[in-house]
Amino acid sequence: MKPFTTLLISISILLIFSCGKSNEINYSRSLKAIAIDTSKYSYLKKEFKLLSVDKADYLGGLIPHYEIASGFKRINNRDSISQYDWLNEGMYFGSRVLIIKKDNNYLLIKNRRQLQKLFAPITSDTEAISYAIAAYRLFPILNKSFYKRSFVYEVDNPGLTYVEKEKDSYIVHLFDYDVFGCSHPYYKVTVRVDKNGDMGLLDKQNAFRDTTEDSLCVD
Repeated sequence: MKPFTTLLISISILLIFSCGKSNEINYSRSLKAIAIDTSKYSYLKKEFKLLSVDKADYLGGLIPHYEIASGFKRINNRDSISQYDWLNEGMYFGSRVLIIKKDNNYLLIKNRRQLQKLFAPITSDTEAISYAIAAYRLFPILNKSFYKRSFVYEVDNPGLTYVEKEKDSYIVHLFDYDVFGCSHPYYKVTVRVDKNGDMGLLDKQNAFRDTTEDSLCVD
């Protein structure tokens, strides 16, 4: 076989296996968010009556690129639950929230509707990943080194985070983890992110667990 023909075949095979997927792209740098300065955390806790303020991971794909942080707000009035989409399952009754800095003001994001209003339309796979992470409190796995020998698997190959591009949407493959309780499985999660900012949870399946956490209970 001629070298040129061999080259064409190799390129064709590469295109077939990479078409529509971005799992081989290193997203680590592009997902790094612009953090709100930690010196502002005390002010934010007082201003929005938050129990805690923390770094917001993997949200750097969101456009516009606002300074951003994550927080936890205790909910005392249960009539206001409907305003919050990211309720906590642990000892304290409350919700995760996001805080952004926009035009020198700080804004509290409590639900997916507010998230969509601020960040739609979604125009890239990186933005779709960050949007899905924010909308459903998920996380990406970006490197095979994440997987440990102590893991026991429910699926053959959990893989890495990747995105399938469709005409008007992105299909984002992410992960979830049960923090609370005495069982801590990891899940494979598939999210549809439409370019207009609409979203939907398509699939969630038990994927693996870390056997070193089998005796760990968290309230």
